[in-house]
Amino acid sequence: MKNNYYNIFYYNNMSITTIIFNPLIPIVFQGNVIIINIVNPDPGLTYEWKPYNRIFLDDSYVQNYGTSFRLIPYKTQTFIVNGIDSNGSVSTFSQITIKAIEKPSYLLDNDLLPNEYYDIIINRNTKELRKKLIENKILSQKIIRFYYNQILTAYRFQWTNKNGTQYKMPWLTYIQVNNSSNEVVISFTEQWRLFQYINTNLKRNGYTKSNFAYLINIVNSIYLEKPQQIYLINS
Repeated sequence: MKNNYYNIFYYNNMSITTIIFNPLIPIVFQGNVIIINIVNPDPGLTYEWKPYNRIFLDDSYVQNYGTSFRLIPYKTQTFIVNGIDSNGSVSTFSQITIKAIEKPSYLLDNDLLPNEYYDIIINRNTKELRKKLIENKILSQKIIRFYYNQILTAYRFQWTNKNGTQYKMPWLTYIQVNNSSNEVVISFTEQWRLFQYINTNLKRNGYTKSNFAYLINIVNSIYLEKPQQIYLINS
């Protein structure tokens, strides 16, 4: 039988070695992938990673098995990592905290771009971007709602007593493809800070520093400033 988790902190009189991790102090931006490896693992042990706030619950709460753990944290998380021997007993254990910090706006400005438009935006290919935005009206409307309904509202509420919520991105983002993740969620603070970043990095001397500002400018020129041009192009 495996040692009861209630006894995990009472191994002072037993020969228990401590697990060493790489990186030793893991820090990652929220929503980015991080891989934690066990240094010099014992091939005779099975390693299990259980959230610290689930240590007294059964093994169905183990989040990962193995000498390496790949995760995409949106908040700081602590895990108890046990090395289980062939008898089902804990032979080694340790605790590790993965600190997730808010992502700077200049990274969000890049990471949240629609993946299918990423290269076009980075290369400032206005003609091709206009063509793509007109062809994909559904994605274009999502971009408009994200900017004017979501992050603009978050910006307006930042100094009020209203409680902002996190937001799941409604399109396949660049960071999702890079992380091989199913979704991307941004916090309330990240939302209003992104809006602020976009509007302080608009066109200067013929160049738009913010990638999202460049995207929004093209969307606006098509759908909000001269929407009649869409019909002329399609006719």
